[in-house]
Amino acid sequence: MKVRKMNVKSHFILLVYPFRHAISGKGRIDRLRKLNGRWLHWWRRLDGDERKRFLDDTYFFLPYIRELLFPETAHLPVGDIEQQAKEAERIAMMTLEHLAKISHPDGVLRLTFNSENLEALHPLQVEFELRNAGGKVVEQFFAPFRICWADVVLFPQNVGFLVLKVKLSEDKLTVRRLCDFLYHIRLVHPPIIGWQLANLRRVKREAPITFKSQDLVDFLLQGLTDVATDLDPTIDAFLNRLHKSGSVLRYSETKMGQVYGQVFRLYTYACLDDTEPSSNPEAVGFHLHRLFASPEQQALYELATCTDTTDPNYVPHEEGLRQIMDKGHIAFWENWEGMALHDNVVFLGKRPTKFTLNTLSQNVESDYFHLYLLALYQKIRLSLLSGELLRHAKDLHRNLKEARSLWDAFIMFHNHYWFVEATFRPQGNELYRRFQMGLGVEALFESIGNEVRELQEYYERKSERRISALLNFLTFVGLPASLLVELFSNALIKGASWLQFGLTAAILYAVIGIGWLLWSHLVRE
Repeated sequence: MKVRKMNVKSHFILLVYPFRHAISGKGRIDRLRKLNGRWLHWWRRLDGDERKRFLDDTYFFLPYIRELLFPETAHLPVGDIEQQAKEAERIAMMTLEHLAKISHPDGVLRLTFNSENLEALHPLQVEFELRNAGGKVVEQFFAPFRICWADVVLFPQNVGFLVLKVKLSEDKLTVRRLCDFLYHIRLVHPPIIGWQLANLRRVKREAPITFKSQDLVDFLLQGLTDVATDLDPTIDAFLNRLHKSGSVLRYSETKMGQVYGQVFRLYTYACLDDTEPSSNPEAVGFHLHRLFASPEQQALYELATCTDTTDPNYVPHEEGLRQIMDKGHIAFWENWEGMALHDNVVFLGKRPTKFTLNTLSQNVESDYFHLYLLALYQKIRLSLLSGELLRHAKDLHRNLKEARSLWDAFIMFHNHYWFVEATFRPQGNELYRRFQMGLGVEALFESIGNEVRELQEYYERKSERRISALLNFLTFVGLPASLLVELFSNALIKGASWLQFGLTAAILYAVIGIGWLLWSHLVRE
C-alpha cells in the first residue's frame, strides 16, 4: 500500500535557546553600550506596516502584562496606531543605553542582531553524513535554509532567550523533510558521548565555512553573558579565534549552557498543501490509522516529536500517545490543530486558506509566541530557584540571609510574572494554560513556593532559637556577675586604675565568650 506524502505549503521555525544573561544591575548600561551596532532594538527590523501591525497585536495582552512584555509601549502617546507610529519609529532608532534608561528594569528588553552581520552568514545549509566502520555512507541529509532574523529577549532576574527564525529554502517541502530538518537543527550538544551532530555550512563559493549550532550560539551570545570574551564582528573571526586558541571561554560549555541549552526548543508553524479528503484513511494510504485519528494528526505528532512513525523504532504506544494527546493537544477549530510539549510547540494548518496562511501565521509568530515565552520564562526561572534552594554552607547567618533573598526573589517573580490570565481572550488564556501544562510550570510553582517558604521559616526559627539560647546564657552568667559587682563595686573601684578596669573587662568578656562557645557546642542541634 502506497503512503501518501503530505506537502507543506508554508512554514517557519523559531529556535529558542534559554541562557543566563548579564545585562542587569549596575553594569547594565555599560554592557549595552558595548553592544551598540551589533544589537539593535528589535522594532528596527520591522518596516512601517509591520511595526503598526505589531503595535496592534500588543493589545492582545492585558494592560499590565503588555507593559511588562513590551515596556517601550508605555512611552507611546495615547491614541490609535497611526498616532503611535511616529514615536515608535523614534524609539526603534534609540541607542541601547538610552533604551535601557527609559525601560522599566523589571520589564523585558528585546534586541535584534544587526541584519548586515546576519546576512554575512548566508547562504546556509544543514549537512549530515553518517558512515559505517568501512567508510560507507549509511545516512545522509542536506537542506538549504535561511535565518530570517535573530533576537535576544532579556527577562528580569537574568533569564534570557536567543530566538532564531529559520525557514527551509525549498520550493517543494514534505512533512517528512521538515521533521528531518527539525531533528538535526535542534541539537546544540550531543545527547550522548560519540553522537555525531549535523554541520551548518555557509555555501558561499568565495568564502565557505563549516561550523556547529553550538558555534553559532556562542558567537551570537558574545557580550550578553558573564563569560568574558572579545566581540568578534563575524562568524569567520570567531571561528578563527576558536581554532587558534584551545582555551576560548564559551557560554555553551558552562554548567548553565550544558543543562538549559542542550537543545533549541522548537516553536513551529506549518500549513499543509493538501486539499484531498482525509476522512477515509485507506483511500490515502494512511498506514497508522489504528493509532491516529487522521493523517493530519500523525503529521502534527511527528512534527512535535521530531520522529518518523514509519520507522518501527518510533511507533508510539497507544497509552503513551493518549497521554501526550490529552496533555498537549490543542484543538479549537477544524482548520488547524496544535501540540504543546516540553521542548516543542507546533501549530499546523490543515489546508491552505487565507486564514491558515496569513492570519494564523501572524498570530502564531506574534501573540501566541509571546504567551509561550512568558510560560517558558516561568519554567526556567522556577527551575533556577529550585537549584538555589540547595544549602551547602554551615554558617547560619549566611544561610538565613540567602533564604530571605530567595524569598524576596520568589515574591518578585510572583508579583510581576505569575498570572492566572494573560489576555482577555478565552482562546489566548487556554493556549497560555496549555503552554504551562506542557512545560509543567504550575506544579513547579507550587513546589518551589512551598520549599522557599519552608526554607526561610526553618532558618528563621533556627536563628530565633540561637538568640534565645544566647539570652538564656547571658541571664545565667550575667545575673550572678551583676550581683557580685553590685555588692563589691565600692571596694573594687577604690583601689583600681583604668588599666586594671580595662584588663578586667577584657578578661570578663573573654570568659563570657568562651562560655558561650562551650554552651553553643553543648546545645547544638
